[in-house]
Amino acid sequence: MIDRFSKSEFEAVLPTDKDTGDPLWIYHAFDRGEHTYLVPLEGKRIAVLIRSSIEMTGRAAPTGNDSIRLVLINSLTGQPLAKKVDTWTQRTYGWQDRMLEKIKTLYKKGLSMINCPRCKTGVLSQRDGKFGVFYGCSNFPRCKYTTNSLVNLKIKAIKPASVINEPDDTLDFGAVFESLSDDDFNFDIDDDYSEEPVTDAPTIRLNDQQTAFVTAPINANIRVMAAPGAGKTFASVERIVYLIENGVAPDKIVYVTFTKSMATEGYDRISRRIPEVATSNLSKQVCTIHALCFRILRWEGMKRDVPKEWQVKQALNDIIAGDDRKKIKGEWQHTIDKPGYKEVLYWIDNAKSGGITSENDLRFFIPYMPHEQARKVHSARQRFDDWLDSKSYITFADMPYLVEQRLQSDVAFRNKYQKRFGHIIVDECQDVSRQTLFVLCTISIDPKDNQQYQNILNWKER
Repeated sequence: MIDRFSKSEFEAVLPTDKDTGDPLWIYHAFDRGEHTYLVPLEGKRIAVLIRSSIEMTGRAAPTGNDSIRLVLINSLTGQPLAKKVDTWTQRTYGWQDRMLEKIKTLYKKGLSMINCPRCKTGVLSQRDGKFGVFYGCSNFPRCKYTTNSLVNLKIKAIKPASVINEPDDTLDFGAVFESLSDDDFNFDIDDDYSEEPVTDAPTIRLNDQQTAFVTAPINANIRVMAAPGAGKTFASVERIVYLIENGVAPDKIVYVTFTKSMATEGYDRISRRIPEVATSNLSKQVCTIHALCFRILRWEGMKRDVPKEWQVKQALNDIIAGDDRKKIKGEWQHTIDKPGYKEVLYWIDNAKSGGITSENDLRFFIPYMPHEQARKVHSARQRFDDWLDSKSYITFADMPYLVEQRLQSDVAFRNKYQKRFGHIIVDECQDVSRQTLFVLCTISIDPKDNQQYQNILNWKER
């Protein structure tokens, strides 16, 4: 019989740190009709992608794709790795243990791979060649780096990552997979290698399409559509270099990336080409959307920090179940089936990601749950926001939400950042939210163009 578990029940099975209880997974996206999750490998461009079969209703699908699917991916590009590993888990009795065992298998497989030192976005994995086993880059043929041995690559001990407390780190796939680890998990392979680089690896050159993008008129609005591995990120960095070399001030450029590591690598490549950018604000403007919004709020005088996971858990559990010792009444205190704190936080964050204020979110919740539950989530959000205010905390969902609200309500604020930023480049734009697009499109237009802003606002509200 197929097990139709709930979203909260599924997340309760996913791996957690055996000492702190913190999740060693991150929610990825609602993709092609189901919720997906990532279990990252510390220090690598690799993660285990979990396709849960859980629909928008919050329960696993009754028919059709009735399995949980796992795949090892390049966390920068989404490219599948280790395709030969059995990754299907039927949703029948005992699926929890089978899924965790397969996550562990994929994790160990990922440990045998390392970041490509040549192209900075690929992953080296073992392959069978004409003359025996070798290690090649997943970006082949764009990157042809190979090596016959990993023996000379530096191996270093690592410790479990601390709880994420910086905005940049939330999308950098942060924690060691300790809860499933054995001795094999107590080391990692570093990019620092002593092997001689491959001499016949070609320098990456722009093709005709990339050249057209890079050298387009400075004030052109450009949409780039290309398959994974086509060199969009590489060309975006070259476009930024071209803009600066043709008179655009680095302070006017914003480059939004999907992960912190992509931002770091992109800025490093720009600064190597144009060392003068070190005296500009560009290093703060090549970043993830959460980091950009957090910095905008800081530039406006906000002094809040990100709470630790255990602090959020404790605060929400008090709001959910109450605490007689603290004289706190819980929203679900006298009910048998209480939601988990992650489930409540999921709906709070979803409302904020939709740009929905706490005054209007009840109508947002009602289609997805009984009216009484929607009312409780609505009240829980208000109490959680009060707790954040009292502690001077800010969540990752708050960062773009607060900037979005300020852009809509404060004309002077909106005009200030429209004047400050002149060129907005977005990597992996197809994966960003409507809220993110609204923020980036709004700050990219001429402050005098009220009609264009109204068009963007109308699009957002459709």
